[in-house]
Amino acid sequence: MGGALDVPELTRELGVAPTRVTRARSGVPALIVWSLSSEGHVASASLEDHIGFLLARLPKRVEYERFGVTKRDVFCFWESASGHGGPAFSVEMLRALADAGFSLDIDFYSV
Repeated sequence: MGGALDVPELTRELGVAPTRVTRARSGVPALIVWSLSSEGHVASASLEDHIGFLLARLPKRVEYERFGVTKRDVFCFWESASGHGGPAFSVEMLRALADAGFSLDIDFYSV
């Protein structure tokens, strides 16, 4: 995401089309979000499987800042049916996220 995100150039560099592009006007300056979703592609409850799907589709070395990117994160939704447990991540997955420069953001919900 970024205020001056060059969506066409970023998409060309990544070689993958975004699932969604949003332009939020709640902040100053306006924020543009380029999103890639695993929804409908990964039939697993493991967030690590979903994150792996996303990382496998993105090139390993990209200078995101060249395209106006100011924040890179992987945003996940987690819903617990019992109120217990939660996602677990391997050292390798956390390292892959860190090496790619992504932060991890998880929204937890308990039913």
